[in-house]
Amino acid sequence: MLFKSKKQEVKSVSEGSSNFGVADVFFGNDTMHTYNTQFLQGYALSPFVFRCACLRASAVASVAPRLLDADDNEITDQNHPLYKLLRHPSKGRSWRDLAYDAEHDLSINGNACIQVVRGLNKPAELWNLGLNDVQPFQSNDNYSPVKYWTYNKGNGMVMIPPEDMIHVHLKTKPGEIMGMSPLEAASASIKAQTSSREWNNGIMDNAGRPSAVVEVPQEMNDDIFKKFKERLNSGYSGKANAGKIMVMDGGKKVVNLGFNALDMDFNAGMVLMAREISIAMAVPPELVGDSANKTYANAQEANKEFTQHTVVPELDLLFNALTIALCPYFSDVARISYDRSDVAELKGNMAETITALNAVSFMTTNEKRAAMGYDDIGEEGDSILVPAGNIPLSEAARPVNDIGDPGDN
Repeated sequence: MLFKSKKQEVKSVSEGSSNFGVADVFFGNDTMHTYNTQFLQGYALSPFVFRCACLRASAVASVAPRLLDADDNEITDQNHPLYKLLRHPSKGRSWRDLAYDAEHDLSINGNACIQVVRGLNKPAELWNLGLNDVQPFQSNDNYSPVKYWTYNKGNGMVMIPPEDMIHVHLKTKPGEIMGMSPLEAASASIKAQTSSREWNNGIMDNAGRPSAVVEVPQEMNDDIFKKFKERLNSGYSGKANAGKIMVMDGGKKVVNLGFNALDMDFNAGMVLMAREISIAMAVPPELVGDSANKTYANAQEANKEFTQHTVVPELDLLFNALTIALCPYFSDVARISYDRSDVAELKGNMAETITALNAVSFMTTNEKRAAMGYDDIGEEGDSILVPAGNIPLSEAARPVNDIGDPGDN
């Protein structure tokens, strides 16, 4: 099972628990291998994780689904029942809501679970399920590894058959059903960055001064110690007392403890951690406001990299899972896909393609249109246009005598 109680989570490496995260070996059990820790310690506390997940979810949700038949032709009937289902997966929810939540779960947990609610033996609704409440019950069959899914929410536990669960996931862990979260790979960086931020905030709360110890030449009794401690707390601690001169009597001496920001190499550490988080989340650092880790010449190049190597693979992953689960119910639909021209950052590539096709002189107009995914324009599009005035090649090759005397009207 993926989700365990806290008592079940606390196991040693030697016990061989499959619920054990990679970073547990180095950092103990306080790592991000459960949905609660991923959400509360990663997504909710790390601005880099938050921004990366939101960028990925927004990009995927902005692309509308398309239905294709067996010949890869688009089904244009917008009243098709599968189109209607995808546009409004459930009451009060749109395609964007479904895709946005699914990609958020994939970014944070490495899994997304969508329940198919059937009506009249066909899918009637699609619901995103909270990963904290979903568990697979393994069948010990390598070909059908899930016997059923359980969903524990509200009034009790619901058992869901495998055919009614769309499970989108990243690479699964050995011996498990669920995919691995990107935050597990970045757990050390997230934890270190959070600790660094807490340390820095603690220093600021203490007026930018590290902790200190007061050395005394002789032992103090309880009454003297209590009065001395009260005098320190009231007169010298906190922001309001920053900069006050501390006067010590009786041979007492103040000794500073801890490291300053330079000793901790605070800024350099934060930059490194931000880069590692962005790498694990597959988002160029500059897109999350990290100019220190800028790796591309401009925002356009960064967006192109993000689109081609993160958004498009995530779209393929989601639409492939939807195809496998939903298309068998509709005989005229072969697969659910998308138009690459709907992906914002691929439009730049389309402009480059159009420019390149316009420069080609050995293709017909219909061939160029086919390369762009457009229908042909009939017989007049079967001619090859040459650069000299862009006239048909057949006209340019005709003898002058065939064209006629310019003086003849």
